Amino acid sequence: MESIYVGILLIIMIIVISTMKKLKRNGELFYQRWLMWLGIGTISYALFLIYNLAVNYPSLKKIEIVLSLSLIISFLFVSIVALLEYNFTKGEFGKYGIVYKTPWSGTKRYSWFNIIKVEYNPIANWYIFYMDDGEKMRFSSYLSGVDDLIEFTTAMGHDIEVIAKGLKLKFH
Repeated sequence: MESIYVGILLIIMIIVISTMKKLKRNGELFYQRWLMWLGIGTISYALFLIYNLAVNYPSLKKIEIVLSLSLIISFLFVSIVALLEYNFTKGEFGKYGIVYKTPWSGTKRYSWFNIIKVEYNPIANWYIFYMDDGEKMRFSSYLSGVDDLIEFTTAMGHDIEVIAKGLKLKFH
């Protein structure tokens, strides 16, 4: 019975994600709604597991309880991270520079003149902007508007280095 609920939840999430059109706002960086739905889906499943654990607690073995609790904690962790990222990761860029806010590193504001190097890490799937004061700004490829940011960055005269297992390639 539990696998039916999981299957239904996955089908609903796939339909919701696939029907969403890609939003785009000039000069803005943000996550699409799929991340919010991932957070809601994982928290819903964690609540389902809590209910299932409470109802079946007397008949469960100790290992089943431990595994259920670890699943609940894992799903709650994923949902919290996804919802924090969706709600609090925002950015803007334009001819004067970049402003980027995340729940993990706070707000960072830099001019294009402060950027000393830009790298793309295909393993982590993010762009890393190195600043002259030693700070880094990481932009996930899953952010809406990141393609425009990279295009704007190259138009401002910065090269993009691709890091792949020690191999560095430059793109202009």
